[in-house]
Amino acid sequence: MKNIFFYDETHMTQLAPCILRGFFTDVKFVLISVICVLFFLLVNINLFAFGNNKLSKNDLIIRFNGDAKIEVGSYYTGLEFHHSYPVPQRFSFFYPIANSIDLSTDYWKRDTTFVMDVGLKFGESKIEWLNNKSFVFDLTPFSVDFFKNDNEKRIEISYAFTKNKPAFVISYSITNRTNQNKTIELYTKQALAFRTSHTYKLSENVNSQIFENGETVFINHNDYETQNACMFIVNGNELPVNVQFFNRKSGSKGFFKESLTKRKFVDAPSLNFVCKKNLKPNERLIVTQIIGTCKSNESKQIVSYLKDNYKKEINGFENAILKKISENLTFKTSDKILDHSVLWSKAILEANKHYIDGNIMPMPCPAEYNFYFTHDVLMTDLAAVNFDIERVKNDMRFIIKLANKEKIIPHAYYWKDSSFVTEFADHDNWNNCWFIIVSAGYLKHSNDKKFLVELYPFIEKALTQALKTKGNDDLMWSFRPDWWDIGKKYGQRSYMTILAIKAIRSFIYLSTVLNKNTDKLFELEQLAKRMTKNLNEKLWREEYGYLMNCSTPDTIDEHYYSGSLLAAHYGLIDGRKITNMIETANKKIVDKKVGVYTVYPMDFDKLGEFWHFAGNEAGDKFYYLNGGIWQHSNSWYALALIADDKKENAAQFIKNVMTIDGIMNGPNGQPAMYEVRNGNFNDPKVYGTIDKPQFMWAAGWYLYSLYYLFGLNDNEWNIEFNPYLLEDQQHCFFDLQINNKLVKVEVARDKLQKIRINGADVNSLIIPNRIKDIKKIELTIGKLETPLLKTTTSVLKSCTFHKRTNEMKIILQAFKGHNNKTVIESQKKPKIITLNGHKLENIKADYTNGEYLTTINFTHENKNDIIRIEY
Repeated sequence: MKNIFFYDETHMTQLAPCILRGFFTDVKFVLISVICVLFFLLVNINLFAFGNNKLSKNDLIIRFNGDAKIEVGSYYTGLEFHHSYPVPQRFSFFYPIANSIDLSTDYWKRDTTFVMDVGLKFGESKIEWLNNKSFVFDLTPFSVDFFKNDNEKRIEISYAFTKNKPAFVISYSITNRTNQNKTIELYTKQALAFRTSHTYKLSENVNSQIFENGETVFINHNDYETQNACMFIVNGNELPVNVQFFNRKSGSKGFFKESLTKRKFVDAPSLNFVCKKNLKPNERLIVTQIIGTCKSNESKQIVSYLKDNYKKEINGFENAILKKISENLTFKTSDKILDHSVLWSKAILEANKHYIDGNIMPMPCPAEYNFYFTHDVLMTDLAAVNFDIERVKNDMRFIIKLANKEKIIPHAYYWKDSSFVTEFADHDNWNNCWFIIVSAGYLKHSNDKKFLVELYPFIEKALTQALKTKGNDDLMWSFRPDWWDIGKKYGQRSYMTILAIKAIRSFIYLSTVLNKNTDKLFELEQLAKRMTKNLNEKLWREEYGYLMNCSTPDTIDEHYYSGSLLAAHYGLIDGRKITNMIETANKKIVDKKVGVYTVYPMDFDKLGEFWHFAGNEAGDKFYYLNGGIWQHSNSWYALALIADDKKENAAQFIKNVMTIDGIMNGPNGQPAMYEVRNGNFNDPKVYGTIDKPQFMWAAGWYLYSLYYLFGLNDNEWNIEFNPYLLEDQQHCFFDLQINNKLVKVEVARDKLQKIRINGADVNSLIIPNRIKDIKKIELTIGKLETPLLKTTTSVLKSCTFHKRTNEMKIILQAFKGHNNKTVIESQKKPKIITLNGHKLENIKADYTNGEYLTTINFTHENKNDIIRIEY
């Protein structure tokens, strides 16, 4: 680069006098020099726009002063906090198996207990207990730092995580802000009893080994359900002056003599530490605690390593995440709010992974889940196929590894009492459909046929499983309401029918490309058509203006569910119904300040007997199934707006309720990409509050929504574009996986609408299958000049337009008997359209806004068919 553009200091010095001499003696040299400099600037502008810029932790940090739930973690440990308290309510350990420290007995009141007590004695004052005091905090998806100032002191408590060893690190820093010497005492009391992974049984059978006056403590758990894990605590910097271990028999608070306000002390078994130091003005007491779990026979080795290398491990974990999200752009819209949430989403996808049975696998959230759920992974991978194909491949490999001999994929995988257990996806399980849909997305973006051949038997089984609940009316029947996994009332369901249609279409695409089951594809396509027809005729109800469900056979369930919105994104209802459904959603399930309710009305707390719920598992009004606000419901609404060509509305909705800033600035907002949010506008105390604030699929659905807002259009057969820019936006850049490579895509404004692949003009918003080595795609939004292929429901092999002859030629691949729909936009009305040389009649060409929109419907005569359009 230096030799070409003379950009180093020496070359620039040498170049300057040459340019001056050339100004008088050689005009050509001046022009060439200027062109080189301009080209250099242009190249570097593009490099900057497309990313590869190194990020720092500061690019992710959000400072927040308010009531918040917090979850952070790593591959081996996770922490949960409530009300911005600097002391955790839960420790989660994932190695060697999943165990937790959690003293709560009621899930809805888990903010009332702590797994530690932290107290501070400053000078002659009484102990100040920090457990239930809210702090300001700095948050990233992989760390949290709490701090609080008063006239005497500054308190900082930080939590960070190690990369390769199963531990987290707490750092305490207390600064003397007075002008006098002060004696500081830091008290910590650590709960030790584990809760087992599945039954959540309390395991208190522990004994301790204390070394070097409390510098290192090993706590041995003696129940097989906990895999006899060894917990270790390593104290560093200022070491303890006192350490005490208490079990149930002790019945004493030890040196903790002062009561905590409005709460009890941590229960035994527990471990108490006191650190003490006399501080000069502006001097600090610094204490670190490394806490983790491991196998008993490796505890000493791990602890010895961590004592010397914990800082290196913390930096390694954080830098690995920063490197991963810096390597590729994913998205740059130039909107600070949207782009900041892109970085957060990518960081969440990297941080939310846990050790399970020898593997590091994606997990829904940092602390609360000890289970591997296939559903959470697949929902996230719907987005990841666009930018991280290797992640998706690893996930799919793990899923089929857990499948049984009949090739039925898992629903969940976890440690239960004495061994790892797999729950399999039965026929009434959405995982069967999502597995097929994600597999199709993987093939479309990777062209990795070899791996798909490996996946295909499991895909076949998933489809067979799913269709077991298809009724004689060609609708999907289910026990569950909408997309939830509780309840037992058997009837026709919109959401499951929508998913099944999409899965069948995806299976047809997969099988066509792989040349599998070719004798069954026509029958499957006809089934998908009938299902779509009956979805519209039997479950669309004009009096409700919505796709409804049946709670029992043919009995309308008068609840409005968010899952029905997905029909708009997948093109299963026409434009009029999409518009009507959005209008109904706006009246029934959309709160523009906080998001989309999963259901309306919120009365499942009164229908437990009817739906056969177990206790209050549906949740109170506005909680969980009973009208809670879920991030994927928000995404489905945004995608419905996009399908209705209301992208400006979708963009505003995404910014308001799906970005970190939008969520934080909403009612009772906080920095979060959450699982569920409370929409109870009747109660200001809970309106907008959040549970599980760092959720994997929330990050995935956010990125998925951006791809479809700015760049993509849903199409089972091809990668298809539908570019868009915000009103004041000039450019948008994003990465897109094509043929197993990340391709740079730019959307820009120009006088003419253009699509360029590797600098060459193409007349298609669909990527032709024959173009393999794609490095860059440019999409400009402007006036149409030449005919443009907008969409087709077969694999596009090639699309060419010759200006001299005014002819467009399109080669499409599917199977004999496949029904194709192809749409072309042009300034002129087509004169003649032929299929394989035969003229097609009754072609529909609608004239709107000075352009023709030509729709061609035909049945494939061969595997490869040729359409020619003369203008």
